[in-house]
Amino acid sequence: MQTLTEKKFLEEFYNTKGHSWRKDKTSGRYLVYVYDESYKNHRKLLSKPTKQALDKAVIKHYHANESTFEDLYLDYYSLRFGTESNSTRDRWDCTWNTYFANNPFIQKPISQYSLGDIEDFVYPIVNKKMTRKQTQKILNILKEVFHRSVSKDYRVNNPMTEFSIPDSYFVREYDKDVEESVLNSFEFKLLQKELFREIEDFPKYSTAFAILLDAYTGARAGEVVAWKWSDISFKKGIISIRRAESRHSKRNEQGEKIKGYDYIIGDVKTKNSRRNLPLSKNALKVLHLLKDWQKELNIHTDWLFVNTDGQRITASILEQKYRRLWKRLDLDSGNGGIHCLRKTFCTELALKGMSIYELQKLMGHSDIATTQKYYIKIGIDNENSLQYLEAL
Repeated sequence: MQTLTEKKFLEEFYNTKGHSWRKDKTSGRYLVYVYDESYKNHRKLLSKPTKQALDKAVIKHYHANESTFEDLYLDYYSLRFGTESNSTRDRWDCTWNTYFANNPFIQKPISQYSLGDIEDFVYPIVNKKMTRKQTQKILNILKEVFHRSVSKDYRVNNPMTEFSIPDSYFVREYDKDVEESVLNSFEFKLLQKELFREIEDFPKYSTAFAILLDAYTGARAGEVVAWKWSDISFKKGIISIRRAESRHSKRNEQGEKIKGYDYIIGDVKTKNSRRNLPLSKNALKVLHLLKDWQKELNIHTDWLFVNTDGQRITASILEQKYRRLWKRLDLDSGNGGIHCLRKTFCTELALKGMSIYELQKLMGHSDIATTQKYYIKIGIDNENSLQYLEAL
């Protein structure tokens, strides 16, 4: 006798496209296709003399072959990343090891999960401890696993389509206006002057060079510290972005967080981040000064930004340097850390008339909406109105 769960499964299964059972007119047998990776087109034909026998065969097939949440995650993980190491894979590893790896949640057969199970798993993790953006990493794993469970016929529905997190669970995100985090013209010049003064004093670290090049290219700090001399074509006047640094909390063998961070150089975040940046006269000047600095100290490395021992500096060091400099110069604008240099660069180009599409490509934004906000914040809707204002 079938249980209520089995009856519901069969009802939903037969109503799913591609799984309707039929009775063969010639043999009188009952037929249906089920998912099986060992068969051509991943479809296996079940054939039984009665409908009741067919129902039992369907249930037996999926019970015998059903995977757990963990099985499906590892299956998806190997297909997406293979053996290639990149920053996206590192972030997925970090999220999995932090929230999933040691949790009993991942051990259940995939067909047994309900919407309530997902809520019981996610809500305590998020509750007043995470922003909506931080939660997205957890949701990405859940969405991919349950999507895969449906595509493999382990489930006939995806519970993530009904899942949501109430706003009250999130830590509130305070969005700073672009104007507040962009350096004004006077203070930007003051910052440059101070950095060049430090370079003249022959610094112990190459942070001053790095911050200046960040300001002149608009690159992300993680991209800047991953630059090598081999990324530069002085003849063409371009520098390529092919890799970036990402920061991950150190963990012990049990996957628990311990003090400190690992700074990993891997692939860039998205395909849009992989780009070539033109080098202005100021940027080329900084690079030539940097080359002279390394030569004087007898530093032989392909990394651009290192200390006197030849060790690569990290984005965290750049961040600390920028904040100390910002405080020492008593600046009023650009108060959001070193990323403000990127925002300043983007805003200046928008003001000078670069089209939003060119700017998106230059900045490496995946979503043009990210670029659009620089036009909106400065009161410009599109490139045509910008050109009109420039002509006034």
